Amino acid sequence: MFFACDYDTLVKPLPQFDDGQSEYKELSIGEHMYSQALQTYRYLREKVAKGELSLPERATGVATFGHLKKQKG
Repeated sequence: MFFACDYDTLVKPLPQFDDGQSEYKELSIGEHMYSQALQTYRYLREKVAKGELSLPERATGVATFGHLKKQKG
C-alpha cells in the first residue's frame, strides 16, 4: 500500500516475495499512475493504440490492470 509518493518513488516486490520470476517488476509510482490512466480511459487507450501515446518503458502491457484484464480494446 502506498499513497502521496513522489513520481520517482520505486515500487517493487518485497524481497521475501521476489523469486526473480515475478510478473511484477520495479516501477516508479509516476510510471504506474500514468500507465494506469493510459489503460483505464478509453480515449487514452485509443491514443496508445494509434501510437500517439506510449506506456512508460517499465510499464506492463495494455489491459493488465484488474478489471481491464478481461476487456479487449
